[in-house]
Amino acid sequence: MLQPDNQDHEREKTMMLRASLVLFAFGLIVLAYLFAIGHPDWFVLRPVSSASAAMSNVAAPNSAVYGIEEIETGSDQQSANNAGSGA
Repeated sequence: MLQPDNQDHEREKTMMLRASLVLFAFGLIVLAYLFAIGHPDWFVLRPVSSASAAMSNVAAPNSAVYGIEEIETGSDQQSANNAGSGA
């Protein structure tokens, strides 16, 4: 008769320990989540090196088009200035 009582007691202790660990893990996950939503800048991808930063800037949307427009606008203005000056 002592054997079943001892097994039940050990099973209860094991279940209590397991429940405590699960509750502790859940609390840590909630704490990590609350810290993470308070710091959204942690999840912004940034280039690691200067070379990757340069490639990232070149590959940005409209960067090539903007550069071409700038060059064309500058050359058009120069030609208009040269034509207007009577040269």
